[in-house]
Amino acid sequence: MKHSVYTGLDNIEALGLAKGARVGLITNTGACRRDGKQAIDVISEKYTLCALFAPEHGLEARLEAGKSFENSMLGETKVYSLYGANSSPDHFAAASLDALIYDIQDVGARHYTYLSTLSNSMRICAETGTAFIVLDRPNPLGGVIDGEVLEEKFSSFVGMYPIPTRYGLTIGEYARYINSRYNINCHLKICEMSGWSRDLIWSDTDLVWRAPSPNIPNCETCFYYLSTCFLEATNLSEGRGTPYPFRIFAAPDLNSDLIAHDLNSRNLPGISFSPIHITPTASKWMNTECNAVLLTITDFNKFNALSVKLNVFSALRKHYPSLSVDRDFFCKLTGNSLLLDDDLPIYKLQELFDLQAQEFKKLCAFSHIYN
Repeated sequence: MKHSVYTGLDNIEALGLAKGARVGLITNTGACRRDGKQAIDVISEKYTLCALFAPEHGLEARLEAGKSFENSMLGETKVYSLYGANSSPDHFAAASLDALIYDIQDVGARHYTYLSTLSNSMRICAETGTAFIVLDRPNPLGGVIDGEVLEEKFSSFVGMYPIPTRYGLTIGEYARYINSRYNINCHLKICEMSGWSRDLIWSDTDLVWRAPSPNIPNCETCFYYLSTCFLEATNLSEGRGTPYPFRIFAAPDLNSDLIAHDLNSRNLPGISFSPIHITPTASKWMNTECNAVLLTITDFNKFNALSVKLNVFSALRKHYPSLSVDRDFFCKLTGNSLLLDDDLPIYKLQELFDLQAQEFKKLCAFSHIYN
């Protein structure tokens, strides 16, 4: 049976914000109420919507990764780009508001730029004295914490703080964590959800998934994204321009039969690997027929994203001599350089990163809102 979950947007009456208050809204069209009404429309009916702020992928969540965009207008409301010349809200615009509201569905992975947009916006509000409100939404991956913790020397807009790849917090809890842990100290208010608990992944709820970015078309992709996003820093396609974004890795000269057989022989829990042929229509190897390996999660409770990542990279290094890696970008995505160390076997990396994740679990416990 599906669990009925009400997001912060659904529960917005609990905010107690005065009707007609001057607000700005950081959002995209993936943020909707249960009935499908977009956050932009809900907020503009209740308050004076003075400005909109759009993260990477734009207000309509359709722009491809890494594509910057300019400020624009939506009717009479200015839309500020937070992915281009500026990655933070305009200081003057924020200072003129009673509150800046954040409502974007996150994917639960550290290497997703909306987390950095959140952090930068909180810092601007701390400087201007503007209230910062998060309309909370589920972490689609639930409350499980797993994966390597980012080393601060690899901090960037694709991963800002030392947190695990799968950090197990809702966006409201994450805001509470960084506000205290990293002394942002903005006037933070969380409009909480109801009906959600840490043992629920997205498919356990009755909420409709609306893609927060072009290549996260369904909630299942969030799980694959944990394990395969690092492929963005290689010469392999990670599935952009195919029906399987982040579910495949592909190249024309990849021995997909051999690699799929190797990975299946490792008996990784909750996942299987199949060789396929595919032609991406965008990004790497566009319009080129490729050999690919398709990942299929067979049990989301047993699936271990870190183990899959380590074993996929290991198999590629062993069986794909054409592999090339953009070291700088790779380290920013994975948060460290240890995966590139030939002297560290998988089991050692797994042990190290598991310890890091357990330490973070203790550090972030104070920020929990939900059981």
